[in-house]
Amino acid sequence: MKTGHKIKIERTDTVPAAETRLVLRTVEAAGAERSREADSRLLQSLTPRRVRNWYRSARQGDPRAQYNLGILSTRAGGDAQDYKEAYRWFRKAAVQDYAPAQTYLGLLYEQGLGVTQNAGRAISWYRRAAQKNNAEARFNLARLYLQKGGGGKRLRYVFELFLELAEEGLAEAQNQVGLLWQAGQGVACNVERARAWFEKAAEQGHAEALYNLAELFETGAGVERDPEKAAQLYHAAAEAGCDLADFKLGTLYHAGEGVASNPGNALFWMCEAMGKGDSRAHDFMETTDLALSPTAEDLYKRGRELHDRGDRGEAALWFRRAASLGHAEAQLDLACLLEQAMGDPSRLREAANWYRQAAEQGIPEARYRLGLLAYLGKGTAQDFHAARTLLESAAEHDYAHANVLLGVILENGLAGEVDAAGAFDRYQKAAGAGEPYGQHHLARVLYHGIGTAADLDAARHWYRRAAELDNVFGLYNLGRMLRNGQGGNGDSRRAALLFRQAAEKGHDYGQFQLAEMVRCGAGSSPDRAQGFYWMKKAALHGNPQAQHRLGELYLEGDGCVKNEREAVRWLRKAAQQGLKAAQHRLGTLLFAGRGVPQNIDEAAFWFRKASGAWGIRSGNAAAFDFDWLARVAAKGSRPAQTQLGMQLEQLEEREPGKIAQALQWYQKAADAGCDTARFRLGRLFHLGLGTLRDLEAASHYFSEAAEQGAADAQCSLGMLYQEGDGVEMNPRRACYWFQKAAGQGHPEAQYRLAELYRLGRGTGPNPRLAQLWLHRSADRGYLPAWANLGNSCR
Repeated sequence: MKTGHKIKIERTDTVPAAETRLVLRTVEAAGAERSREADSRLLQSLTPRRVRNWYRSARQGDPRAQYNLGILSTRAGGDAQDYKEAYRWFRKAAVQDYAPAQTYLGLLYEQGLGVTQNAGRAISWYRRAAQKNNAEARFNLARLYLQKGGGGKRLRYVFELFLELAEEGLAEAQNQVGLLWQAGQGVACNVERARAWFEKAAEQGHAEALYNLAELFETGAGVERDPEKAAQLYHAAAEAGCDLADFKLGTLYHAGEGVASNPGNALFWMCEAMGKGDSRAHDFMETTDLALSPTAEDLYKRGRELHDRGDRGEAALWFRRAASLGHAEAQLDLACLLEQAMGDPSRLREAANWYRQAAEQGIPEARYRLGLLAYLGKGTAQDFHAARTLLESAAEHDYAHANVLLGVILENGLAGEVDAAGAFDRYQKAAGAGEPYGQHHLARVLYHGIGTAADLDAARHWYRRAAELDNVFGLYNLGRMLRNGQGGNGDSRRAALLFRQAAEKGHDYGQFQLAEMVRCGAGSSPDRAQGFYWMKKAALHGNPQAQHRLGELYLEGDGCVKNEREAVRWLRKAAQQGLKAAQHRLGTLLFAGRGVPQNIDEAAFWFRKASGAWGIRSGNAAAFDFDWLARVAAKGSRPAQTQLGMQLEQLEEREPGKIAQALQWYQKAADAGCDTARFRLGRLFHLGLGTLRDLEAASHYFSEAAEQGAADAQCSLGMLYQEGDGVEMNPRRACYWFQKAAGQGHPEAQYRLAELYRLGRGTGPNPRLAQLWLHRSADRGYLPAWANLGNSCR
């Protein structure tokens, strides 16, 4: 089976992008059409006498008569249609606060009919009519705000405007609310709620809602996939006047999905779509012989064409049709797209199933990706042994990246005993095949002597090979070896260039090393200001060494304006990441009251952390620590209460019941405002350890600690929002908290943030930032990050 066509994994929602339909499809406001339909009844029984009466009343200032004359001006046929005259009469009625006239005046300004187009004035008139509860004005106001775009608050306001109208039974608003739920605009993405609103509008015969509902059943988004139901709804949408449904029906009759294959019907609906200007139908007719029933290969090729044009939602539908007929490449490509379906667990399970079917047909990449899912526990139970078996099978068929992940499994003993020599062999195979991450790992184990004798010359060689492929780890580590003269002669100038290349790719350790070299003039003239710039970049990316060094620079005014308060802020960040030098330095500043009010208690806490005196030790020393902590905790010390709770947690395995005591101490410290205790307390409530599981309490304590900057709590809170665990699922909030924690160097948050950027969930898709955060997480030894590096379907 050929496997030449491969997909690059990126944002690929199998649900057609609802965002493309959020702005109503016609330039003219939908509300205007409905107004005109209603107002046309006013004109059906016109007589000259009635018109004369309107003119007489209008001249006397009657706003209703003025409005009627405005309607008459817009409805006259042929050349008699006069929007300037309509504008004149609508304005006379509008300034008298007649809401229907204000609404129509807004439409004229919006569309530039009889007056210069002016969206601001349109909004102003819509707003005035909306204040009088005019439904058309409220709808048009929300629609125009949506077209103008804006931040989260604006979108939330738009959502609420549409929701009010939807709850009042307005079908157009119900459809629009469904689209907002589907796209996650102004509200957290929720396809099930989108479906409910589409159904409400569809019950009223709303054409676009019928179409949107059909798409959900066709793709299986938020519902059980049902092609027959989708076909029925597309028929209903077409009959209700939704032009887009014609093309869909043509494809269904051609592919025989949800309906019996029927070339005649396929041709009929495609011609209907072409007659209405649907460019998709025109392209389809040019490239497809509708008289012939398509083979699996035909269906797959259609999917490839759509995918290559960037229409991944439609591509997934064609891949599925081919995959259902046993086409192995279609199964692989469909699984790749499903894996990216916005993190939907049901889609991940389906992806695993299609990978499995493709793997059974001998596709090496499918075996690799199925092994990766087993490694990560996505779409299937986490099983390192199954992952190893699948990866070995892929590696036997020359899928080079499988050897990288096998090396990670063997080196860390994830599927049995640690096998460093086996890991070395796997890395060597991947490196020899030109895999840059394999080259990096091979250089790393050669440098440290893991599974083989240390060989700095060979390590430098393989780092160079990885650097030549623009691998950020190769760039950084080759620079480090050149700077230190390891594995050959030193070269500060070349090292600085390599660090700069890594730094410009966002590598925080590269930024830190570049800052140090620029400051001292290694390889170039000293530049303290430029050194400070790169140091701050690295610190902002969560590098603890850079945060510590930045704090010292602020203390000394080295390359920057002296600022002791900022120094304390950055030293605290480094200290919270466990850097002992920063902990000690922070303790001295707290003790002396420099940059912060003097706090002897907190100073003592950081001194003990720096000296390692908090750890559990054996024998009398352990008893001394525990007794001392208990006494200090009893006197109300928050750090001591928290640390005592942590020690009690560690004793739980040997002495059951200790964790309940830990919870009590955490509660005392949390009530007194200790962020670490709040996180630990939230964790116990989340897991149900020492107490009943209480997700509401867990989210409460995580939130309190997260707001105060605790990275563990920020990551945990992000996970709750990501998974909808105890809170309403909200990808945007998840992304926000992962960003906060990732900036403090939290490896799991960095990994999860990379996933969100890759999927475009809670934020716009951004492959560059996804890779950057994945690199940072891997740099900190987070194994899922290493597993995902370089694993895209290319």
